[in-house]
Amino acid sequence: MAPSTKRNARPPRTRSVPAPRAARQTGPALANELLAGHPAQPVPAAAQAAGAAAPRPPGQIVLVLQGGGALGAYQAGVYQAMHEADIEPDWLIGTSIGAINAAIIAGNAPARRVQQLARFWESLEWRSPFGGIPMQPGLINATALATTLARGVAGFFTPHPASWWSLLAPLGVERAAFYRTDGGVYSHTPIEAVLADYPRRSSTIFTVHLWNPSGTEPESIWQVLGRQKDIQYASRAASHIARQKELHRLRHVISELSRRIPKRLRETDEVRELAAWGCRTTMHVVRLLAPRLIDEDHTKDVDFTPQGIRARWQAGYADAADAIAQAPWARSVDPIEGVVVHEHESMSAITTV
Repeated sequence: MAPSTKRNARPPRTRSVPAPRAARQTGPALANELLAGHPAQPVPAAAQAAGAAAPRPPGQIVLVLQGGGALGAYQAGVYQAMHEADIEPDWLIGTSIGAINAAIIAGNAPARRVQQLARFWESLEWRSPFGGIPMQPGLINATALATTLARGVAGFFTPHPASWWSLLAPLGVERAAFYRTDGGVYSHTPIEAVLADYPRRSSTIFTVHLWNPSGTEPESIWQVLGRQKDIQYASRAASHIARQKELHRLRHVISELSRRIPKRLRETDEVRELAAWGCRTTMHVVRLLAPRLIDEDHTKDVDFTPQGIRARWQAGYADAADAIAQAPWARSVDPIEGVVVHEHESMSAITTV
């Protein structure tokens, strides 16, 4: 699925009106109820309470969602925490599963968004072919992986059997894949579309990352495959943001230099044209990075087990609630900086799937 931009239905950039708080279930209760009724792990209530009193993010609110298959459950938890803090996005943009989550959010009234996300993720849950027969965790994971690779996930991706006969088979541009849906590779985290948007507007950008570019050195081919995926899908995000930081700093420098030019020169056509390259907008980028599950490997993006989905959803909820409570956008920043990056360290410690 190519990068997809979704804005709320409106005259451009009119913020959605949140539903009254009394009409909502708070915390992860609603999501957990719909996610097969599994009991919730504790989520710090203090973070939610502090988030409700935190200074609101300035400018337009943007939610950028990376691709990552089953890892996208983390994004659903992030949105739930934003929703409960009355921080509704003006602009959603995502790739692959991020685009699907974004479409569900944009396509529903605010009061129904968390519910519809939960129903979607419940529909993706892996179901044991052995019914209610007890299985060991290791066997569950192996069976879930095998059946997911063989059958795909209904409503998300399905196998393309013609590709299995030969890697050299000429299938054509649209069909040269093992599955009928391809995610994003070039623009896996499409934040550059937001930072390069024109006319520029001051924004708070919540960008949700599912792949960790740093990690321990791999000691087996199996671990190498995991590190390869993480690096491949995470690397461009950092370079995009670094480049935009440079560009926005230059725009602020141009604006500051233009302000210091005498008025009689500033009003000439030549100087006006040059000054138009500057701007004074500020982009606060809040980066949330999904934590690793213990013993996860390179198959984590097809881990649609109920335990995996629930754990990642709750981690996203806890991390976003904590980030909102900290309100990093309220801190003083260097006025010459156009893009201010706030790295959030995950407070989630996921120990089991």
